[in-house]
Amino acid sequence: MREKPRDSGIEKKRDEEAPGQREKCLKLRLQNGFSSSRRIENLELADIIDIQAIQPLMNDFYKLTHIPIGLNDLNGNVLVGVGWQDICTKFHRVHPETCKHCVESNIKLSLGVTPGEFKMYKCKNNMWDIVTPILVGDQHVGYVFGGQFF
Repeated sequence: MREKPRDSGIEKKRDEEAPGQREKCLKLRLQNGFSSSRRIENLELADIIDIQAIQPLMNDFYKLTHIPIGLNDLNGNVLVGVGWQDICTKFHRVHPETCKHCVESNIKLSLGVTPGEFKMYKCKNNMWDIVTPILVGDQHVGYVFGGQFF
């Protein structure tokens, strides 16, 4: 599984928030955004998904299909993932130069996918990925990645 780099200041603040406070804030932001034509600003995928709830679903999907799958935000951070090739998780994502290629590939090469469609591309570390966007309303908040084929 690819791991999301932690920004200790932001993560610490999120962890310290009262239970339910984030959910209330998000619910209001979503209601306001969908009740008008106004776009929800600064909506982060990590704010709207429950990673601990989704990870077991992804694990079950992988057990059933044997297809690696993950959810990434728009900054290339892996929020949920399972089944990735060892060359990716134990080398590419660990080595600074190849990790830079991973993030750059996830951000740049996955652009331009129409909602409801997918794109197959070869990352800068020579692995094939399949990607499709995640949208909330009309706002692009992340990607579903699958594959990792040589």
